[in-house]
Amino acid sequence: MWGTAWIICAQKVLADAFIDVWYGAENLTWALMWDHTVEYARAVALTLEEAWQTGGAPAVKEALSEIEKILNQGEKFRGLPKP
Repeated sequence: MWGTAWIICAQKVLADAFIDVWYGAENLTWALMWDHTVEYARAVALTLEEAWQTGGAPAVKEALSEIEKILNQGEKFRGLPKP
């Protein structure tokens, strides 16, 4: 899948979870990164999809919070450096 397709997949999960893709406070860490690599977009999309399937909107919000914490600490997310 192309990088754009992974981003669209992640955006669909966010929309399903009633999170504004561009301006939702829960999504600002992800939304503001314009230089997504395909691998990074894939990792985020898969994480959000898994969260949606296991716990719906609350789990998606928690996943975004966890991604933000990991990136803010300068750690790698799913083995990938911050874009």
